[in-house]
Amino acid sequence: MDSNDYEEKLREIRAALNRIPKYMENPEFKKTIENTQRVAAALGNMVVAISQSEAVKAFGRLAEQLSNIKLPQLSEEAKEGLENYHYLNKLESLQWPLYFWVSKDLMQELAPYTSISEENEDEISTIVYKFCTAEFIDGLLMDWNNSTVMDRKRIPILQEAISLYNSELYYGCVSILACQLNGIITDIYNMQRAYGKEFDFKDVKRAYQSFNPQKKVPTRIKKDSERTQLLWFISDAEEGLMYWIKSIEYIYNIILTSEDSMNQSSHPCRNKICHGIQLNFGTREHALKSILTIDMMIRLGENLKHINENNSEN
Repeated sequence: MDSNDYEEKLREIRAALNRIPKYMENPEFKKTIENTQRVAAALGNMVVAISQSEAVKAFGRLAEQLSNIKLPQLSEEAKEGLENYHYLNKLESLQWPLYFWVSKDLMQELAPYTSISEENEDEISTIVYKFCTAEFIDGLLMDWNNSTVMDRKRIPILQEAISLYNSELYYGCVSILACQLNGIITDIYNMQRAYGKEFDFKDVKRAYQSFNPQKKVPTRIKKDSERTQLLWFISDAEEGLMYWIKSIEYIYNIILTSEDSMNQSSHPCRNKICHGIQLNFGTREHALKSILTIDMMIRLGENLKHINENNSEN
């Protein structure tokens, strides 16, 4: 990269950074770039001047820009942060929501693939299944058993879903988890309210614009809609922000979709399954994606609880 290209890349980064408001205070993101001398200088001149919705959209663009730049002054820690971000983008392209499982071995095995196709989808699925072993699934269930962010009466229901998965009874596994997803979202919403969090329509509208860039914000927003509640959560998710953006986008735009084009999706679309529209969900892929979706929601709830408790102490 010659000096002109280098300066041009820095200008692109600076423009993207200018679109990121409060998220620039996130320690993980700072860690990624704080050791890059020129980017740090750009941060010093940064003026936060736009809405959160633009920040979320810019975050994805910035990831691509940063992942393609090789700067020798990056520390090992910063390089690892950029590598992880590139990995999240790859998982999104390959349509597997393993956003909270950063594994060097999995990264290496998925490295040859840039997108999913009919020619490589079986190969990619085989790699994922090899990673998501019985021990891996048992570990998730153990975490769910210890969770305090959802109604404890859900635990035996989730246990049965995992038992069905282990027995390769995938229709039953997916059906159970699809029905429990919205209940877990509501549990987390009620937890937020119990901590005194006020439902903020402005935050929800900004998040809506981010995840629905081609649509107008509805004049009426229903508080009791699980999709709306999910949008509200993103405004409070602070730790590991880059993981939450990917996770919530997956649940909001894919799992909870109502788009007709997703009627026979390779993803477990909750509304379509529960309403009897999607009929192809009796596969290991649908079941594993359902398990990963439930896990992401529980992790989000635990993250929000941790933030609330820290705020209470302060």
